[in-house]
Amino acid sequence: MNIKVLMAGMTVVMAFAVVAMPSKSELNTAQKLVAELMESKVAEFKAKKISAEEIGDASMGYVKEAETEAVKFLLLKGAIGFYARGENYDKAADAFTMLKKSVKDIPPTVQEDILSKAANRISAKKAPKLFAMYKTVKVQVGAATVIKQLALQLNKSPNDFKLRRKYAEAVAASGDWDAAIKEFSKVEEPYGGYAKKEAAGKVNNAAQAEFWWAYEPLSDNYDDIFKMHAAQFYRNAIAGGEITGIKKNIVAKRLASIGEDVSAEFAANSKGDDDVETDNRDNADEGKTIVVGNEVEEDPQPSQILKKGAVLSGTQKADVLELTKKESPYILSSVYIVPKDKELKLGEGAVLVCESGSKLDVQGSLEVAGSMANPVQIKGAKAKVDFWQGIHVGRGGRCDVMYAIISDAHKGIQKDGSGSKISNCSFVRNREGVLLWEGSGTIEECYFTKNEKCGFAVHCGRYEARNCTFTDNPGDAVHGWSGVKLESCVVMKNGAGIVNNQAGVEGHNCIIMNNKKCDINVNINSSWNFSGCYWGPVATQMLEKRGDGVNLPKIIDAKDDGNKGVVDISEFLKKPPKDCGATEYPRVK
Repeated sequence: MNIKVLMAGMTVVMAFAVVAMPSKSELNTAQKLVAELMESKVAEFKAKKISAEEIGDASMGYVKEAETEAVKFLLLKGAIGFYARGENYDKAADAFTMLKKSVKDIPPTVQEDILSKAANRISAKKAPKLFAMYKTVKVQVGAATVIKQLALQLNKSPNDFKLRRKYAEAVAASGDWDAAIKEFSKVEEPYGGYAKKEAAGKVNNAAQAEFWWAYEPLSDNYDDIFKMHAAQFYRNAIAGGEITGIKKNIVAKRLASIGEDVSAEFAANSKGDDDVETDNRDNADEGKTIVVGNEVEEDPQPSQILKKGAVLSGTQKADVLELTKKESPYILSSVYIVPKDKELKLGEGAVLVCESGSKLDVQGSLEVAGSMANPVQIKGAKAKVDFWQGIHVGRGGRCDVMYAIISDAHKGIQKDGSGSKISNCSFVRNREGVLLWEGSGTIEECYFTKNEKCGFAVHCGRYEARNCTFTDNPGDAVHGWSGVKLESCVVMKNGAGIVNNQAGVEGHNCIIMNNKKCDINVNINSSWNFSGCYWGPVATQMLEKRGDGVNLPKIIDAKDDGNKGVVDISEFLKKPPKDCGATEYPRVK
């Protein structure tokens, strides 16, 4: 076997090579040098005196002496092939990692070519690390095609939120993260706000890592890529001293879970059990027990009540974990994950204080069972909008929340898909109070106030709000990217009342008045049914005098811009309806 033959099989078409990638002519020149360098080793290989793994080792050994990027590229590329042939897939994966670090800006198509022959012969079980790399590269290559398709669709529907978010994700999955940030900044919700901060350089490495690790893309194919991107920021955060102590252990486990190498510098100082140690935080005299993933016991317990001052971080191990009033307050630090088969319970009067940037990620079940006398409190360590990320319940997850005060979050509760029961709660001083994504359901007897962007938002689903009060929210009281129905709700004194962008909205027996910008804003060609609502004394006089076909000043109708949207406000109420708005919810002090 001739080295030139071997190298010929590794030649790649550099149709769109970038600056740091060797050109085709540079590779041709380098092949001659590599062939001469490896000639004796190839002879030994042909004579079966050394194995494929050994010739891979020899190729790796010459990398340090390589004087050009092209020689380094071919040596590492050759090593990957020989290691795979010798079935040492971990070494092949390590060589590929070194290749990406040593030679910048290798296009995904070239990476796929390098890995294809090796990875096509193996399974995820036989070589998980190398197979994951191959899978990721294939996704990156596929994302380029998706980008083109989505770009055409966006030209036709530039205001389609879900489509724009998919486009931003595809750009990120292709590996062009700088361009992705610009695309995310165009997405108003739910990730645009973060992207704008990052673009302005206001987000540190640790915050970026947490964001991308917890991010749930609409396409499941992109999840690994986002986690690998998070890993890069985790490493930077640790190197810069942003993540220390017990959080280092959490990061080490996360990196290991996606096949990333965990070197010694990532391990926190162990004290026997690296999941439990004393945290001095604000009270040096009161050692608080940190519970990472609830791994206090060696074996998971079916049910466990956390001790006073425990810190939630990592992944829950107990089948059922309970937070009580007696042991409160608890601390939410970083991201706490409730897996699919686990349940987190917060009983009457329980208090969960959330640190900056922290997040409750529920993939299983969340039960918040407060009472009028003893509501559950889930709040930021500082009374500040957007102080922590909030509660995210993923698709397939379940949340049953009643008599709770949720404040200071980016999103008080975000639920993807059906499976939510939210009643008798107060959402205060969040960026968004409740965001429901896809599916259907009902929220009842809830009170929304001082939520900066929106009180209640629905995307791609159909939800109903009953006996809820929306007041003094600086942004929109209710924002629907899809169907929303309001029944016996109060919407008053907000920045805007009810705003919708895609599907029809209806409301009955509601009080809708005194909202600053508008009471209703119709942005679609659709009929809105708001018959049987009270619009305030001034509007009532206008309706009585001129009939219910009149356009009220604070109803912005789509027909004003040439479309055919109509708001039906017939059978208007002349007096405020009784039994309207939330009456039984925890009061905010």
